[in-house]
Order: sequence, then C-alpha cells, then structure tokens
Amino acid sequence: MMPVLVDIDVWRGNSLPPIAWDWPDGYAATVACQMTVWVAGELLFVVEGGGGLVIDAGRRRFLWDRTIEQSRAIPFGRIARYEIEDRNGSETTIFYGGINGLGGLNLDADAPEATGQLDFSNPYNSGLELDGWI
Repeated sequence: MMPVLVDIDVWRGNSLPPIAWDWPDGYAATVACQMTVWVAGELLFVVEGGGGLVIDAGRRRFLWDRTIEQSRAIPFGRIARYEIEDRNGSETTIFYGGINGLGGLNLDADAPEATGQLDFSNPYNSGLELDGWI
C-alpha cells in the first residue's frame, strides 16, 4: 500500500473541528499509530494513536483531536508537513502532506502581527530555511 497524500488546513489557536482521514481500502489501524509534524527539518510535536490521534475503527478513519497549543505551534502559511505512520512491528506511512496554517490573529494568539506573508524576518515564521525563491 502506498502512502496517501492529503494536505490539511489548521486554523491556528483553535482545537475544533477535528481533522479526519478516511482509511484506504484494505487498511485496518492498530493503536501503534503515530502522527509527526515537522517544519524545515525540526520536529514540532508527536501525536500518539489512542491519544490525540483517535483511531475510529467503526468509521475506518483517523481523527486528530488537536490541542490549542498544537494548533498554535503550526506556523502561518503552508510550511509545516506531517506523516501518520502505523508502527505495529514495522513502520508504514499511511498519510502524509502539507499543513496550511491559517488565521491565528485572535488576541490570545502568540503572533498577533502575522500578515499572511511568508516573512523570514518574522520570528514566528523564523527558524526556517529559505530553500529557494517563491
């Protein structure tokens, strides 16, 4: 089974609604699943199956029940990437893709001055590498 590319949108600073991935045909998840989120080679966080990564066997899907802190950790724009792996004895990537960080301009956000531009001088978008021109 080949991994399935699914890009997702995350509204920064919000924990709802959960994000869902429908399982590919023939796949049955185990509790040993894990989601990792990366930005420019830096690990942001890991979400374990049975925890924030809900395994809904009845509906044959994963749900990411993200925390507010996790959604705020996602940088503004399409910079972060994720993978969901089944780690039951071996490691098999089921889903992967980009995460588009949206919003996050509310008063309790960490970066109220975010402009929507990919600005490497902004400390909330920094720590990233400019790998080419956009």
